[in-house]
Amino acid sequence: MHYYFSRGYRIEVDDRLSEGTDKDSMIQSGEPSVNALNRRLVDRNFNPESWVDVSAVLEQAILLFGGFKNWVLDQLRANTRVFGHRAEYLVDTVGFILNGKRYMTNESWLLLISGMDAGATVKTPLGTSVDSLLNRLDSMSDEEILQAWVSNKSGVIDLIDALFIFFGHHTQSDMREPI
Repeated sequence: MHYYFSRGYRIEVDDRLSEGTDKDSMIQSGEPSVNALNRRLVDRNFNPESWVDVSAVLEQAILLFGGFKNWVLDQLRANTRVFGHRAEYLVDTVGFILNGKRYMTNESWLLLISGMDAGATVKTPLGTSVDSLLNRLDSMSDEEILQAWVSNKSGVIDLIDALFIFFGHHTQSDMREPI
């Protein structure tokens, strides 16, 4: 069974959610642990050079994505709510992981994605147009993918921003100003 977040991204419902999380309220409030990480970043109470802080981010990424490659493929090939800007953001995220560059800032993506109808779906989700990019991930383990992500310039911050866009609060008011 899948659980959909307010921006259309989904996870399989299991024990990966925060203990005591009300699954019905998550569509509006997001995953509490992700909201807390984002709040620390917004309040400038996060140190991307601290292993304690970085390991907390990686732990949340592992818990929510499960396996990143499979999560991305599920979003792009099977999740009918991920199309348009939502799919483009995923592709841009994979590009950042592999190349260290984004087409647009996470803040710009959030504005575009937040403007989409959360319940909108398409019958044929994006799939074949991104196969070559996704194939580059195929030779990497999920651990290597996360390592590559956080090794990029501002990669830890990018990962927090991405977690917030995928699983966080449904408004953009909690997004930090670009660094």
